[in-house]
Amino acid sequence: MYGQLKKMDCEPLIINGMANHVHLLFLANYKVSMADIAKQVKGSTSHWINTNNIVRDKFGWTDGIYSQSVSESVVDGVKQYIANQKTHHAKRTFAKEWEELENELRCADFDLRQPWDLSRG
Repeated sequence: MYGQLKKMDCEPLIINGMANHVHLLFLANYKVSMADIAKQVKGSTSHWINTNNIVRDKFGWTDGIYSQSVSESVVDGVKQYIANQKTHHAKRTFAKEWEELENELRCADFDLRQPWDLSRG
């Protein structure tokens, strides 16, 4: 993931996750869309995992991504959150956190399972 981000001129700040999800914090290259960044990172990592037989069955990422921009003032807090995934999810599962995020965003008429249509306002 680090190498793929670097190839796209995106500066990785931290990468960490759990068995069922991963967080990447990076400085995005404004010339590359978030969709293209995700496609490259997901495609190259799933290819590498399958080529190197890292898991028993064929590996594939789920459809979609969740991305969010953050202001410079919160970067250190986001880094800390990403670095402490194991501790964080010992207190609150990823599924519970995702459900809470979905409920929070639903009030803005977003469905995290579908591509976002930003024209909805």
